[in-house]
Amino acid sequence: MPYVAYAPPESLEAVRNAVRHFDEKCVRLFKAHPDRCRKYAQRSVGVAALYNEGRGFTGAAELAQKAVESGRSVKEVADEEGAEG
Repeated sequence: MPYVAYAPPESLEAVRNAVRHFDEKCVRLFKAHPDRCRKYAQRSVGVAALYNEGRGFTGAAELAQKAVESGRSVKEVADEEGAEG
């Protein structure tokens, strides 16, 4: 059999084995950590978009900027400003 005809099935078998091993050794071992995911979601500056309606785009952007600069969550900064204002 010419190599051109032999190579594709051999290559497909190698890819199939690689995908199978990746699935078994990596993908199936991934586990989400709900507490860590919640922390990342709460610390995201994208949460500032929720304040667009009440504060306007510029106000929400300033809120996000203050959160980044202070290392706190957007909610913490918003609660603090709500108490002050």
